[in-house]
Amino acid sequence: MRSKLAWLLDEYKPGVLLVKKLPNGVWRHMKMIARLATANHIQLRTISGESIKRAFPQPTQNKHQMAQAVADHFPLLSSYVPPKRKPWKGEHYRTSVFEAAALGLTYFASRVTGDDVKR
Repeated sequence: MRSKLAWLLDEYKPGVLLVKKLPNGVWRHMKMIARLATANHIQLRTISGESIKRAFPQPTQNKHQMAQAVADHFPLLSSYVPPKRKPWKGEHYRTSVFEAAALGLTYFASRVTGDDVKR
């Protein structure tokens, strides 16, 4: 994971790296991401799930509703909204694209409204 992320950071040279705040037990990957961001002089911002929910005007209680809210902002993505997940099925592979878009929308909304996005 480290070498792939290092390659992506070197290839695309982002100014900011957005990461969804993780549960308390999952810090090993977060520390590695933080070290790579620092080494590449990239700002790292963590965004809580609650901040993501607040960034959208309609309620987003689950990932499907969040994906639909992202598609409302970007109508071109409407045909790619993953189907609603059945309890016995795994998460659809496109869900991560909508989660990433929600992070970006939340980050830009926080810059406009002055909401707190952790550094």
